[in-house]
Formats: sequence, structure tokens, C-alpha cells
Amino acid sequence: MLALCEAPVDLNEVSTFVKVVEAGGFTAAAEELELPKSTISRRIARLEERLGVRLLERTTRKMRLTEAGQAYFDQVAVAIATLHSASSAAEEQQDSPRGLLKITAPVDLGHAFLGDVLVRFTKRYPEVHVQVELTGRVVDLIREGFDVALRAGQLQDSSLVARRLGGTHIGLYASPEYLAKRGTPKTPEQLRAHDFVIHNGVVANGKLPLVGPNGEQVTIDVDGALSGNDFTFVLRAVEASGGIGLVPKFGARRACHESSLVQVLPEWTRQGGGLHLVYPSARFLPAKTKAFRDFMLELLDELGLDD
Repeated sequence: MLALCEAPVDLNEVSTFVKVVEAGGFTAAAEELELPKSTISRRIARLEERLGVRLLERTTRKMRLTEAGQAYFDQVAVAIATLHSASSAAEEQQDSPRGLLKITAPVDLGHAFLGDVLVRFTKRYPEVHVQVELTGRVVDLIREGFDVALRAGQLQDSSLVARRLGGTHIGLYASPEYLAKRGTPKTPEQLRAHDFVIHNGVVANGKLPLVGPNGEQVTIDVDGALSGNDFTFVLRAVEASGGIGLVPKFGARRACHESSLVQVLPEWTRQGGGLHLVYPSARFLPAKTKAFRDFMLELLDELGLDD
């Protein structure tokens, strides 16, 4: 019996042995592998020495498997074929977008545009299946098995690769009905006379900081009956004429297009940091992740991302 478990395995030697048997001889195997015949002979000799058994009987004219060689070939030929198949499958994953793409993103981003974007992405790449987790926590991509994350705001120090998609400027919005009833403010100071739907992460203690067209900064005292910690909540309340609210440009894009929202004082904004695409490594980046990254970069203007 071959003491396979005790013999160190050299895959070059094993695959060369399989090729010699399949090709019917050393010369044919050397031609197929594009190696000198002497290299083929040395590999077979080393393999036999490792195993402590003769695998091939050879003369100057012909070659045949020994009984031990036949038993060994029957097992390792299947293993080598499986290995080649696995290697080909891995290379296909690298060359062509396919397989499961796991994405994590903030809830606000998911509600604002991610569903629309991913429908279009999967139509372009039908062999990619996407699984999304919308969450307010920072997901550990490597430990939890995610391929990519969309992250807004200041990034934490990390060994991950981050690709900036654009700025997440936050603008002032109101419904046409609210403005028709209460009037449209023409200056930041006039905001004090209006009701606000307040996002607690943007307005602290009733103080709203704004940046003007020339970089000037003002802080306005604002108040309102509604406040929350979710931009989608703010957006819906503003659409319902609850007051003026601050919403990321990408979140208000569709509502403005449908005329359910109007931007107020468009030259005055609240900077919200950047939007980044984050993934574990740029080295050997899977084709599915690269395709999603490039797809997002195509859509920057359409999504209302700017710097």
C-alpha cells in the first residue's frame, strides 16, 4: 500500500505523472507541457522516491503502469482534474462579473437610490446576484463576509480601500404647498421665521450651520415640531408640508424631479462629508466588485453627488 499520508506532495510531480500516463509516454508529455524530456523524467523519479514505490515500467520503446502506479493514477487523476476545474472557476470569477455580491450601506442611502441602481446593475451583469444589508452600524467587511460597503461621512482609520464617489452636500427643501402658504425665504436669516423638520444629526440644540456660495458661514436658530434621526423620515415629513428640512441632495433628487419638493436657498448648504465605496483590497479585486465600483462611478452626476 502506498504511504501517501506520510509522503510530502509536490503537485508538479503529481500532475506530470498524470500527464505522462494520459499522453502515453514521456516524449508526448514533454511536448504537451513544453518542458524538456529530462525534466519530466526527473519529476517522475522524485515522485517514485517520495512514495517509495515504482509507478512506471519503462524501456526505450514503451512504458506501462505498475499495479501500484495504476492504483495511484486512478485516485490522483481525479484530484488533479478537480484542481484544474477549481482553478478555472476561480479565474472566471476574476475575469467575468458573476456570483454573489454582498453590499452593506446606510439605511438612508438604500432608501434614496440604491434599489434603483442595483436593478440597473443586475440587468447589465445578469450573472451577478446582489444581497444588501441596510444598517446604521459599521459592518466589518472581512469578518462578516461582505464584498463592498457604501459609507457616508468621515471614514474611520482602516486598512480597507476607500474610493471617494463624491460629496454628500445637504440642502434645504420644502414642499410647494408649504412655500405657497408661508412664503419662500430669500436669505438665511429669514429661515428663523419658518417651521423646520429637524434631523438631530444635522441640527444640534436648535443651531443650524450653513455654508454660502463663497464659503461664508452662518449659524441660524431654527425650531420645529418634528425631529428625528433618519433622512427618509425628514424627507417624507417635508413632502407632507411639515416645514423646511435638510436632506442630502441625492435623497431629494427624485422628489424634486416629481415636483413634490423645491430646494430653498440652493446656494446655502450643510456639508455632510463624502460618500465612499469601501472594499477589502485592491489586489486581485474580484470582477463583480470592480464592475460595481465602475458602475457607481458612471452615475455620479445622475445621483446628485458632487464635491
